[in-house]
Amino acid sequence: MPIRAYRPCRVAGESGWVDHQTSMLRDIENGSPIEADQIIGDMMRRASSFSLPAPILSTVHAHLKSYEFRGSQRIAA
Repeated sequence: MPIRAYRPCRVAGESGWVDHQTSMLRDIENGSPIEADQIIGDMMRRASSFSLPAPILSTVHAHLKSYEFRGSQRIAA
């Protein structure tokens, strides 16, 4: 099942406008492992260290972990 995602955006670079795409989006599109714990989990830990609620990060993390689990099930099959 294909993942619907935003296309790369354009950002200002040293030599003008360049295409930019996050590494996690590239990983998802390539079917590579994603770094949910390393990226989103780190932001959640930082928020927690300041006693800040992070409900959106928690939701994103849960969805990414679900995506990782589904991917691991496909590989095991």
